[in-house]
Amino acid sequence: MRGILFVCAIFVALNSSSQEPVNWEFSFDNEFDNLTMKATLDEGWYLYSQSKNEDIGPVPTAFQFIANESYQIIGNTIEPESLTKYDSNFNSELNFFEKEVVFEQKIENVDAEFVYGSVTYMVCNGMMCLPPTDLEFIIQLNKQ
Repeated sequence: MRGILFVCAIFVALNSSSQEPVNWEFSFDNEFDNLTMKATLDEGWYLYSQSKNEDIGPVPTAFQFIANESYQIIGNTIEPESLTKYDSNFNSELNFFEKEVVFEQKIENVDAEFVYGSVTYMVCNGMMCLPPTDLEFIIQLNKQ
């Protein structure tokens, strides 16, 4: 009986540690010279805004792009209007996104095949938060 309980405990631990409730898609909009970074979230999970409220709370979403002389990153990464709600995980009003969010980054003088970068983000649900994640990405530039 202990063996069965031990195996079940291992299964639950492995299953919960591999939980990833956000799926990222990265692309290039050739018409507007925009990089797009789309996050799709599982039901009940939310992703925090790039803007941080005061000195409390979660790690805000942040994008970094590796510098390259073949293109120029213009301005800051743009996000749509976020929700502002009370977050019981941090006992504060915070800005975040549910279900899906698309971030955009203007790029100019594109003479490269790829843009390399990373996103740092944190997701929570009503009961818990996952540790901040750093995800590296490559966006193919399909310039014509």
